[in-house]
Amino acid sequence: TLIYNDKNQQAWGLIVLLVSKASGHVDTIPDMEQDKSAGVLHSQRALAEVTEMIRTSHLVHQGMLNLQSFDNAGNDLSGDSDMIFGNKIALLGGDYLLANACQQVATLRNQDLNMLISSAFRDLAESNFIGERDEQNNPLPTKPSAQLKELATDVNSLDDLGFGDLEDNTEPMKIDGVVGHPEKEWSLRHVLGGGSLLGKSCQGALMLGGHPESLQKQGYLFGKHLSLAWQACIDMQPFLLPKLPMGKL
Repeated sequence: TLIYNDKNQQAWGLIVLLVSKASGHVDTIPDMEQDKSAGVLHSQRALAEVTEMIRTSHLVHQGMLNLQSFDNAGNDLSGDSDMIFGNKIALLGGDYLLANACQQVATLRNQDLNMLISSAFRDLAESNFIGERDEQNNPLPTKPSAQLKELATDVNSLDDLGFGDLEDNTEPMKIDGVVGHPEKEWSLRHVLGGGSLLGKSCQGALMLGGHPESLQKQGYLFGKHLSLAWQACIDMQPFLLPKLPMGKL
């Protein structure tokens, strides 16, 4: 329902809350930190809001346009251009959401969580520098070289979609041999561009609940793989519909 409803594309905060409620929390957490009516902690609710703000800020920043190509086409891009103003609003609006997200994470006073969310920030930034891009910074698939075809291996399990994050997901992901491999390149783009954030938010929710590291890792993998499955479903929709919807050309 969440995937096919265009009005609920921003449901990541809800997913974090559902993971928090399903996993519960340890008994040692004081009653003042618990939201009895919702079944989650106040800190977990704050983390869900942070996840929404970070995701929204990333999408707002992606809405910026490269106006140089429009200028070369003979369009009027003077200082009072609406498109320039729109870029400024997108830049400042996204930065404002990021600043609020950072402030809210700091108020939770959890250094491990702060490190985890900071690494998700880094992954979002790195997602814009993987593979080839068009003039508007939209990702383009890389043409496999002959050498990469010989070294390429099929993706037979979820473990094959690990980029070093299965050992330590706070370190930068390993991209050696990924660019040019269709499945791994697609997976890496979307893990960096969102899957890492959702996975680490689910991991952080379990961390705030006082759960052991083994369960926290499962929370990360759940969020990461859910994001990939969600994106795969969205990418397949134009090919499954009898008529291409407006705006998908």
